[in-house]
Amino acid sequence: MCQTRVLYYPLLIALSFMAVFSVSCSKSPDSRSAAHDKASGFVITHRNDSSLITIYDDGSEQAVTLAVSDKHPFTHIVTTSVTHVGFLQAIGADNQIAGVCDADYLYTPVRGAADVGSSLTIDTERILHVGADLVLLTYSGDSRSDNRLESFGIPTLMINEWREQNPLARAEWVRVFGALTGRNREADSVYHEVVERYNNLRDLVRAQEELYDNRKLKIMSGAVWQGTWYVPDGNTYMAQLFRDAGAEYKFTDGRGSASLPLSFEQALLDFQDADVWVGAPVASMDELKQRDEKNTWFKAYKEGRVYNFHRRTKGAANDFWQLGVVHPELILSDLIDIVHINNDSLLFFASKLQ
Repeated sequence: MCQTRVLYYPLLIALSFMAVFSVSCSKSPDSRSAAHDKASGFVITHRNDSSLITIYDDGSEQAVTLAVSDKHPFTHIVTTSVTHVGFLQAIGADNQIAGVCDADYLYTPVRGAADVGSSLTIDTERILHVGADLVLLTYSGDSRSDNRLESFGIPTLMINEWREQNPLARAEWVRVFGALTGRNREADSVYHEVVERYNNLRDLVRAQEELYDNRKLKIMSGAVWQGTWYVPDGNTYMAQLFRDAGAEYKFTDGRGSASLPLSFEQALLDFQDADVWVGAPVASMDELKQRDEKNTWFKAYKEGRVYNFHRRTKGAANDFWQLGVVHPELILSDLIDIVHINNDSLLFFASKLQ
């Protein structure tokens, strides 16, 4: 690396440190939240003492609208995804969660919330037992179960944050959870602080690139799964994070919003000279080698710069999915460290494979 880059390391390190250790800080803004900022999947309209939430289906004109009284919000919510729990915990609404699906996948459990089974097979009886007044869904699921819940007077709402491909747009769904729980100000506070920290990190990386004509480090991700190597296309969540971290990514100009399936041979052709490898689905370098000896052919493997996102895991639970959805600045901070600083002590979600 060019030696002049070290002049910016203290600033990068300081901002990365702030991104990691200021998650719990919040200041309530004076104004009510706007309809939306980055997100395309919802609109919230505030009228007097109520919030009208409109959720769009995959950006189409098809929409579902739910009115929530700010004075009488939902207080017995059942979640079907760890991301729902992450959003609710971020705004201090833990005590409004009555039940959770797939409790084993929660890195930070919800005290007092009942385990209502699997999100793949909605257990209506368990949900009725906990006195749910709202069930949050993530996928279409079994419409018969959804209809049965509504026949008992329990509304359901589809949460489509995962369709957003911009990290800040995905984080903005915290505003939906704020409206559902009567915590609009808390949600606005969380969102505004995430945007500020994320943009500070991104802008500092951009300023560094403009000041110094340094070669960007090449990045690769993933691994072979059932014979196919899936990588993020250019218009995806992770590809945006790669760009904002100042990394060079093979498919950064792609327009797709889903994973690209590659053969191992094509992945090797595209990424053999990549400097860093992130998101490896293994715990160690030996495991990566045991999966396929050809993994050792990549430059990143040879130079020992392979990372997973398993630092904050307990059993089946990984906080990358629970906390990371609300705080993409923590993911960005990790990627900046991996690409520019290479200081493992600053990593939050990521770990370097040994």
